[in-house]
Amino acid sequence: MVKENDVIAIIIILLFIVIAAIAFGIWRIVHVARHQGTLESSSGTGSPGKTMYANTISLAAGHTPVRL
Repeated sequence: MVKENDVIAIIIILLFIVIAAIAFGIWRIVHVARHQGTLESSSGTGSPGKTMYANTISLAAGHTPVRL
């Protein structure tokens, strides 16, 4: 039989694991976005917003990304 205190401890441990997973996911998204932005901004002229938008459309259509 599981005691009430044990259930609370298990819930808290699970919450820490979930929060750590979410934090890692956010860190990974930010890391990839910063790395991608650095590559695009250093490889030509033009607004990074337009380039990222064009690349997204090109990749979604299955084409090689094109700079505008």
